[in-house]
Amino acid sequence: MGSTIDGWFINNNGDLELLEIKSSDFHYMSSAIEEYNKNGNFLSSKYFFKYYVQAQMQLACTGLEYCNLFFLIDAAPVNCKIKRNDSLISKVLNFVLKCEREVFNIRAEIIKNNQVKLLISNNIDNDMFNKLVEEIEELVVKSDFYQSGVEFDWTNEFVEYVECVDLEIKTEQSAINLEEDLVEINNLKVELNKIQNENKKREKPIKDLLKIKIDKIMDEYPLINHRNYRFKQFVFTYDPKKRAIADRFKELIPINNKVFVPSNMSNITYANSVPF
Repeated sequence: MGSTIDGWFINNNGDLELLEIKSSDFHYMSSAIEEYNKNGNFLSSKYFFKYYVQAQMQLACTGLEYCNLFFLIDAAPVNCKIKRNDSLISKVLNFVLKCEREVFNIRAEIIKNNQVKLLISNNIDNDMFNKLVEEIEELVVKSDFYQSGVEFDWTNEFVEYVECVDLEIKTEQSAINLEEDLVEINNLKVELNKIQNENKKREKPIKDLLKIKIDKIMDEYPLINHRNYRFKQFVFTYDPKKRAIADRFKELIPINNKVFVPSNMSNITYANSVPF
């Protein structure tokens, strides 16, 4: 919201366009960027949504029509061209106004209790200061804006601004059947997410260990991304842009049996002429 503008340029038609540059090592942004460029969905990632809103607000401040959201991920440049959406901007500004009102309300409460005078005086010790901070935090947590933000469903709030094509259904019965199927799909996904969330605590130590093992291989052997490798009965490929740790190191054939890997690796010949 309050960030500075990185730059702008003149396009082939002689019109000004904004330029916003983002650099990130987070590969999970790649899928969100790809999805936006394919179908205009800016809600697949909360991080991409944050950048999208930032671009919209910069368009609001400058009055320009387009902002080029330029991502550098692993030095691979990808551009997302964002068109100004006045309705979305208006909604965001409405949230900003609500937040501003709450800030003024909290400020008024602090002043009413003479806490500002206490802050600027030299007679405040650490315990008193910490108590004052706790009181201010309590005011923030109890505020209407904070409470509404705790349960804020940003996808539902902004899905109306995603460009969509209306699906035309020929018969009323087909429409009923489709609605039932979509509701069932949603219910199944909710149940699946519930199970996955319950398993997260069990999954974390396994995922951490998996990441350590994969990183160890990548540190020791110069594997090239997206290339298929064969070693004994192992056939595998490495894709660092996969969000899930388990998907980054993919076996092309199932591995069912444990194998013994000798400590002396110098006598082993590898496919694809990759020196280890």
